[in-house]
Amino acid sequence: MKRFLVYARSNVKREILDSIVNTVKNYGGSAELSIVNDTEEEIDDKIDGIDAVISVGGDGTLVSAAKAAKVLHVPIVGINLGHMGYLCDLDIDNMEDGIKSLINDDFEVEERMMLSGYLGGEKRLRRALNDVVISKGPGLNVINLSVYIDGKFLYSYNCDGIIFSTPTGSTGYNLSANGPIVDPTTQVILLNPINPHTLNSRPIVLDKDVDVSVVLNTRHDFEKEEAYVSFDGEKRVLLKKGDELLVHRSEHTTKMIRFSKLNFLERISEKFKED
Repeated sequence: MKRFLVYARSNVKREILDSIVNTVKNYGGSAELSIVNDTEEEIDDKIDGIDAVISVGGDGTLVSAAKAAKVLHVPIVGINLGHMGYLCDLDIDNMEDGIKSLINDDFEVEERMMLSGYLGGEKRLRRALNDVVISKGPGLNVINLSVYIDGKFLYSYNCDGIIFSTPTGSTGYNLSANGPIVDPTTQVILLNPINPHTLNSRPIVLDKDVDVSVVLNTRHDFEKEEAYVSFDGEKRVLLKKGDELLVHRSEHTTKMIRFSKLNFLERISEKFKED
């Protein structure tokens, strides 16, 4: 690998980005800087010949940068500047060694599953590396969501929402909602209700090939029932009563670069020590 796109939010210090770019150059490579705000539209395919995307920030930045990597059809690696950084393989201390390994093609690439989702009748697919989340609108009222798996009724949740997570996203919102941590190289879909108003509701691990549908139900005729659907925390879509959201495994994957000799459980153990 020789050419890289360095992707970062606008709040990252310029000296850090310059250091990364200069390190790439020192080892015989070249780097294009892409400093963005919150819109993936700032990335397109006008950059030819990029071999990989280097994300600089935390896990949220890496998830956003993964969309750029998909557009460019290249793998991605993260340099963590945040707190936990479950998805990032590098930090500032080992950044130089990581870039050297990139230049020397000394790394492995993991294929990570993604989710696709769309509103029934809309047919406009949206994709997520981490999660598809249904959340209630403003106010204290809960929402009622009926979930169907391959067309068969599963359960109606009175809750604040539902998280549908990939294994990669299991260490994101799913983790903060007491969901299970799953090895990111596996292929399953995690269903995790948010603050369910019941004593017997638990997260469920689903087969990767199931088709999930969720319907927003009416709880009270006098209330305006609505919720929002977000894909990796972006692109919020309004869900009205009677609307159906469909979620399934995407035909696309994200390619993640890995250097670490630690296996997944060892990496998680190390991250827990930092908490």
